[in-house]
Amino acid sequence: MRREREVEDWVLGALLRHEALLEIRSLMVRPDQVEEERRSRAYFLANLCDNMPFLPGPSRDGQRRFAYAWQTVGPKGREWILRQVQLNGLTWTPPDDEPAPARGTWRSRLRVRRG
Repeated sequence: MRREREVEDWVLGALLRHEALLEIRSLMVRPDQVEEERRSRAYFLANLCDNMPFLPGPSRDGQRRFAYAWQTVGPKGREWILRQVQLNGLTWTPPDDEPAPARGTWRSRLRVRRG
């Protein structure tokens, strides 16, 4: 008997980026959709994945890695994430709905790391 384990945030982030890229790729070859609909959907997926966690463990401020992404994706993004969790047969608990701390740009984070 296999025991299910809850998937970590960074693992889910990697899976979601992969699923989004597959969906974006399929959008680009579908002649049945209006170009603006395809472009809008591709932008939505790319924007959603921009904040997905890459690293294991909690962030430096102790927040879950997925906290910021969960706060910024909105209802449509949350629905997509939860649907992917279900379609892939995973167990995952979303972060609390408390506001995540604001994050700077990737350039400002890079400057902080370099000193």
